[in-house]
Amino acid sequence: MPRSSDPIYLIDASVYIFRAFFSLPDSIKDSSGRSANVIYGFTDFLMRFRKVSGANRAALCFDESLTTSFRNEIDPAYKANRPEAPEDLKRQIHACKEVGKLMGFPVYASPRYEADDLIGSLAQQLRSREKGSRVCIVSTDKDLLQVLKTGDEFWNFSKDERFSGKLVPEKFGVEAHQVADLLAITGDAVDNIQGLPGIGKTTAIALLKEFKTLDGLLQNLNRLKSHKMRGAARFYDIISQNLDVLEKSRQLTLIESSLTVEKNLKQLTLRPPDLAGLEKFFQDLGIGQRLLARLSEDISPKSSKKSSKKASKKASKKASKKASKKASKARR
Repeated sequence: MPRSSDPIYLIDASVYIFRAFFSLPDSIKDSSGRSANVIYGFTDFLMRFRKVSGANRAALCFDESLTTSFRNEIDPAYKANRPEAPEDLKRQIHACKEVGKLMGFPVYASPRYEADDLIGSLAQQLRSREKGSRVCIVSTDKDLLQVLKTGDEFWNFSKDERFSGKLVPEKFGVEAHQVADLLAITGDAVDNIQGLPGIGKTTAIALLKEFKTLDGLLQNLNRLKSHKMRGAARFYDIISQNLDVLEKSRQLTLIESSLTVEKNLKQLTLRPPDLAGLEKFFQDLGIGQRLLARLSEDISPKSSKKSSKKASKKASKKASKKASKKASKARR
């Protein structure tokens, strides 16, 4: 039974969807001849995550659109440098949400808020309701470092790199709560956020170490004009001439943390995988027999009830037969 002291793993699903999209060949097809590499790779990730983490509580957070976020209202150029996902990928993303549910994960997505906002808000909800709660963010996205507190963790699952919130300054040069301000000053090419011209990361870090926050810098801007910092007068001019850019950039880089993503936090408990449902899903898809065989071996003996164990044996038996038939087609 999960306890409130158990860490909650907040998973940035899109990272692992796109990892599968770019790393696995599109020769992995379903029974209709459509690409299924993303579905296969994402399912593999979920299986490995459950086995390695031993998590009792988790949430999968998805991005739904590049063009309908509230940030696009602030700046239409936000993420406009990214191509729209092809229809084939959109179809597979939708299927990945279904796989996530069948694998026992609570799944969250919003057309207005990004996965980062859902993760930041879930973390805040947990902290406000459970004293001493701990969060582990599973992602590769540096923006999410701003969500971390000292006792939390950041886990790049693919590289097996894991560090605590107190090590953010060592990894990124600023405290976790300064990350959004740092990105506002420097901009973020990945998200097409402008930032200030002529001020790079090293200078931005120095400014935040001196003034603590972006607000602190702006409130004491006149001090910067005559500051002993090398280039201070030039930095003063750049900031003074680009206050509107800086404010817009800060609105884009700051993760929303005030949403009520889940009213009942008990819903964040991981359930045993629905082996019968997964078997039907992959049977209909025409792939995944090896995944089902692994799942029945790795997860169901530890987490399933008697009914799930029976379904596991059935799935394993059918998977073996189907794997043999599919071997000649060299499907994963």
